[in-house]
Amino acid sequence: MMIDSGTVVDDYISPPNGAWEIGQTSITNEKSSSTFRLLVTDSSNGEVHSDSQFEIYNYRPKACVTISGDLNGAYVEGLPIFFDATCSYDLDNDDLSYSWKIGGIEVSTSEKMSVNGSSGQLDVQFELTDNYMESFAILCS
Repeated sequence: MMIDSGTVVDDYISPPNGAWEIGQTSITNEKSSSTFRLLVTDSSNGEVHSDSQFEIYNYRPKACVTISGDLNGAYVEGLPIFFDATCSYDLDNDDLSYSWKIGGIEVSTSEKMSVNGSSGQLDVQFELTDNYMESFAILCS
């Protein structure tokens, strides 16, 4: 973006080719953050008009799964077991992607899914991902 002397402009600044240069980055169980620097100089004389640092956070989504379909506390072979992740959320209000896997194979990408009960143990893995690729996984056995 080019600004002439004495002009005040509200505008969007496109990232440089490739991406913004990232300063310090931090990742915890709750969030990731990166520090960026924006230096505004006058192209005619090199005078610095602004030298700012800012930090951008992305909170990890919170996965929540409710399971239903039992009869008096027991799951019955042949009857459906319902898995519902509509209680999951993202503090940043990012769009969420859902992935349900059984035996390592993805069987659904919806908020809700069901499987027919079978004898033995059923391991269902649920993964919730936001549009910045932060994820949270739950294993239901």
